[in-house]
Amino acid sequence: MENRSSTTLTETQVAPELLPSRSRVAPEDVTSPAPTLKGAAIKALFVLGSATLIFESVRNSLTWHLARFWGGAGDVWQTLWEQFLVSQKLITRWLG
Repeated sequence: MENRSSTTLTETQVAPELLPSRSRVAPEDVTSPAPTLKGAAIKALFVLGSATLIFESVRNSLTWHLARFWGGAGDVWQTLWEQFLVSQKLITRWLG
């Protein structure tokens, strides 16, 4: 059996088309702000959308828990509004 030593290839021994080249990037890709602006807009929409979803979820959950805690307090505002409307009706009848 033959004993072979491991050899590593240097950059000069490898075909140039197999090596990653920094000069292969098109110049319009480097100088164009469009890909950067597009990526920034997508990231901003993702962050704002996620924040809105979390905010609405917390708000709805908090409202639900507070309504359960206070029980019938949800009808208070409706009752006050109806009393206000009735009082307005009485005032207009009295004045008119």
